[in-house]
Amino acid sequence: MEYFERRIIESFSDKLEAGIAVPSFPQFRDMSNMFLSMMDGVEKVGGGYVEIAPLSFQREKSIVPEVAAIRKNSQDFYEKLGHSFEVRVCVTGPFTLASQFLYKDKNIFTRIGTALSQIVESNIFNNKHGSVRVVALDEPVFGLIDDPLMDRGSEARDNLRKAWKLILEKASSRNVQTCLHIHRTRDELFWEIEPLDIIETHIKDPIYETKRTKKLLESTDKFLNASMTATDFDQLIRDYLIATSQQEMSETAINEKIGMIWKDINEGKVKPEIFLEST
Repeated sequence: MEYFERRIIESFSDKLEAGIAVPSFPQFRDMSNMFLSMMDGVEKVGGGYVEIAPLSFQREKSIVPEVAAIRKNSQDFYEKLGHSFEVRVCVTGPFTLASQFLYKDKNIFTRIGTALSQIVESNIFNNKHGSVRVVALDEPVFGLIDDPLMDRGSEARDNLRKAWKLILEKASSRNVQTCLHIHRTRDELFWEIEPLDIIETHIKDPIYETKRTKKLLESTDKFLNASMTATDFDQLIRDYLIATSQQEMSETAINEKIGMIWKDINEGKVKPEIFLEST
């Protein structure tokens, strides 16, 4: 067993033994690069990525190594637990991946979404030892960056909606629950995604206190993840920005800056440790 696979198996086993009902696969790699590296037609240039050919991937590259390791060792997990297990597969969404590109057009969400939908389809498994219970799209940058492509009524905005729908339909059609993980809910595009089951955000997000949330959940047939605890890295970044800013910052400016910092963290330009050290 290779070192990478062993680390994944040990970490996932720890999660199961700790009693987590549906643990995510262990994530030790950069959340953007791990998916962009699976695609052909993408090249890393300086501080970002560029498309050098139509986005595609070879079938053998469509399996996420973390998922493959868990599936390969599913019988071992079953024997240790004495029953079958369930896993949550996390996929970095098209908006967050697109934020890594140096040049974007209105169709970039469509191109990335098509590739991601095929990746999702290839990584769902269900056998007597274990199965994928949830597919979660991670969009930590959505709602934080003021992106002109997301102007209301724009074609690019509708393309993102369609991309989310396409990706999540690949899971829902296999009786797998779908989830969208975001850090801010100020942009409410997610309410329009029919195959979305669960909305997941940080514990202090206004969505938990807004009166219209319950009505929207009922009318769109969705659930809101009831976060009980939080490791709020956004708040650590916020505290750092306020403490180091030479002038008072508006809430909008802070949120946009947080989004840019997350982008820089993903690209390796900023070390996240500095925000821990500032507390």
